[in-house]
Amino acid sequence: MPPVVLRMLAVLVASTSAVACGGGSDDDGGTLTVFAASSLTGVAGSLAEAFMASSAEIDDVEVDTGGSDSLARLINDGAPAHVLLTADLDTMASLDQPVEPVVIAHNRVTVAVPADNPAGIETVADLAGPVTLAVCEPVVPCGDAALELFERAGIDPSPATLEPNVRSVLTKVELGEVDAGVVYRTDADRSSSVVSIPADDPPRRPVAAAAVSDRDPAAAFVAFLASDEAVAIFAGHGFEGP
Repeated sequence: MPPVVLRMLAVLVASTSAVACGGGSDDDGGTLTVFAASSLTGVAGSLAEAFMASSAEIDDVEVDTGGSDSLARLINDGAPAHVLLTADLDTMASLDQPVEPVVIAHNRVTVAVPADNPAGIETVADLAGPVTLAVCEPVVPCGDAALELFERAGIDPSPATLEPNVRSVLTKVELGEVDAGVVYRTDADRSSSVVSIPADDPPRRPVAAAAVSDRDPAAAFVAFLASDEAVAIFAGHGFEGP
């Protein structure tokens, strides 16, 4: 069984030609192309491997990751994806084509700080102080969840940077370029370079999947994501149940 191909779509390109050269299409035979939100990078690879092991129709799975909104725009522009996995449901509604999304898991946001926590941040409320903060852009699900986190804490911080996806936020925290960043709990948990700051009832966001191609394996992959095996894989990566 060939390895799953994981690629990061760092920016939204003006033309989909660069994506089409490396991604799958309905003419790619046994290759299934999955567009997945950055927060799903690790678990999407595990899910793809499990699906390949159980499906005789699929020879290869390519997983392209990026911000949920950017992936949706690429699909609207004609990028040859077969399945879309997003960190919210609203992104699915932004697709030009009608889809039937399925909620397959949930994730929560957290405040991540460098392991040595040089700014001495102890609570979410501390983000209102003189700290450098990274968050996702508001149009990205993790950015929207960050705004809800701040609202619940009764603060209105001024981020030093707005990033296109949660992986970019996490990287800035890992490198010590910022004092803190709002990321998903699953991202913080798998990084040895950051620690999470406790928050009371942090926002919970659904992880959704939808077939964006008429190819039979696309629907089969979405159905697989609701299976007991897939639920166990999500749990192993720190996600909550659907």
